[in-house]
Amino acid sequence: MLGADDALLLHDAVGPNNGVPQEVFLAVYAVVAILLTTSMLRDPHRGVAVAFVLGAALLAVSAGFDQMFSGAHLVEDGAKLLGALVWLTLPMLACRPTLEEPTRTSARTAR
Repeated sequence: MLGADDALLLHDAVGPNNGVPQEVFLAVYAVVAILLTTSMLRDPHRGVAVAFVLGAALLAVSAGFDQMFSGAHLVEDGAKLLGALVWLTLPMLACRPTLEEPTRTSARTAR
């Protein structure tokens, strides 16, 4: 959703040109972020929860700089890139317990 918004300039141009203020987009993103965060923090000790929160914090920094400072493109885009890269690790971190389980079972049966 954030990638489509960034690539297609949804909250910057498309929405405002069609009568949808930027605040509506930001409110929707905030609600989705809160819902995702609450679901991720059900088990806060897993690496996937830590990576999710770190990526979300970096994306929040990017959104904050986008709204507060007009010329801080390096910080805004750098935080966005780092947040996206951290979030790219989420599928592998989420699948890790599933991937490790057969190796533990096979190691126990080999003994």
